[in-house]
Amino acid sequence: MHFRVLEGKVSRPAELMFGRESDLSLLREWRLPPKLRSHEPARDAVAFARLATKRWRYHRRTGRVITRAAELRDAAARHTSEELTFLLLARAGWSTSSPILGLAHCRRTWCGHIFVDFLSVHPSIAAQQEPRIRAVGTGILSLLSS
Repeated sequence: MHFRVLEGKVSRPAELMFGRESDLSLLREWRLPPKLRSHEPARDAVAFARLATKRWRYHRRTGRVITRAAELRDAAARHTSEELTFLLLARAGWSTSSPILGLAHCRRTWCGHIFVDFLSVHPSIAAQQEPRIRAVGTGILSLLSS
């Protein structure tokens, strides 16, 4: 699923994909440079990424993780009442700070609703560092709700 973000005034492509085990190492690389340690949104971005990966790994051990859109469609078609977890990642190959611009840790609840546990952007985006990137969170939510 593709969407557009703004890097400065330039529209750039991004892709929303389901996260897998191999993606967790990229999220662990989200760090706070010393100059951002007092910046609360950047600190929150790192904390949310850590919590999202921790929860995803827990649900992976219990076998309740979705890693493809087809698995989510299958669960909906079966009308299963089990709770399932998935991680959506906004990716951009052109980004210099990280290939992952943002994330959404979500659950399909026992009654079939989608619940967003964590929504975050990369710490440098949260801190509005140059080059300023915007519309990542909006893009994730827009595609999630469509």
